[in-house]
Amino acid sequence: MKQFKPYTEVLRIIATQNSSKGIAQEYGYLCFLYGELGEDWHLRRQILSTHKDPDGSEIPIDIFHIEQDDGQCFEVCIDISSYYGLDI
Repeated sequence: MKQFKPYTEVLRIIATQNSSKGIAQEYGYLCFLYGELGEDWHLRRQILSTHKDPDGSEIPIDIFHIEQDDGQCFEVCIDISSYYGLDI
């Protein structure tokens, strides 16, 4: 099993309360950073988790395990608190 370099920061880039738009923003941002999904990079796993902020509060996050075509494997962590659980 490949080792993925752990995330070092939580990206706070989502600005919507709608989950469909939030998910589209997540993938749009990943494609902006790394290129086309399935060609330039591959999503190996997506994990819903929580992250403890310095103030002690926990926020919902998505952790993406990404493998680039050059073999680099790493995690990207995105804060989803702006929309997670709001439009269920």
